[in-house]
Amino acid sequence: MNEVYIVGIGSTNLGKHYSLSVADLTAQAVKAALADAGCERNQIGAAWFANTRQGVFEGQHNIRGQVALRPIGIENIPIFNTDNACASSSAAFNLACAYLRGGHGVRRTCCRRRENEFPGKPRRHVRCLSGINGPGQR
Repeated sequence: MNEVYIVGIGSTNLGKHYSLSVADLTAQAVKAALADAGCERNQIGAAWFANTRQGVFEGQHNIRGQVALRPIGIENIPIFNTDNACASSSAAFNLACAYLRGGHGVRRTCCRRRENEFPGKPRRHVRCLSGINGPGQR
């Protein structure tokens, strides 16, 4: 099994952000995750964008991730848009794990590095959900 690790995380504060667009909120979370991982934008080989409501508000039903990521310079890579109601982010996470485990990621992308490649960072990695390979497989 190919192990997949999360080496950087970022999020926005939970709340009503009337003065911020989805692209603004996306930029905050992505920049925080890249800083936490010690990576640059050009090291991202693919992106998964999980969102349920943006299409309704901005009229971008099919290219939500592309619209939100382009302003921060993330484009010309595969961007997968996931809408699965309340399970959108967990579905996107599982799809990203399957993509990487299938050998589609490249070693230089942030999410494929192991924690020992980041000296001084606390041991913090998350294995993808074991059910992704099927019942009873690891």
